[in-house]
Amino acid sequence: MTLGVLPGRPASKVGLITSKRVGGAVERNRVRRRLRELMRLTRPAWKSGIWIVAIARRAAVTASFDQLQAEWLRLAIRAGLLPAAAPKPPAGEGKAEPPPPPGGTAP
Repeated sequence: MTLGVLPGRPASKVGLITSKRVGGAVERNRVRRRLRELMRLTRPAWKSGIWIVAIARRAAVTASFDQLQAEWLRLAIRAGLLPAAAPKPPAGEGKAEPPPPPGGTAP
């Protein structure tokens, strides 16, 4: 996927491009639906007044939703559309203690 961003506009707009090189009509529409859903999920976090153009590539047809989401987030953060994600804590840190067993006292 290729992402183009034009800031400084009065309102946000989105354009999705899926050419015939992506595949047949069914494949192109499936890719468009997936991209629209990804954008809908992240829309509240966007900066306002940005025009976005997402150009789907052939690989988007065979990619899973999770792969498309990872690519969308990577490109959106890189373009300054979304804030950078908070770093994940190292394994073992930040985990909540397990709840006490029923009956009140923990060993």
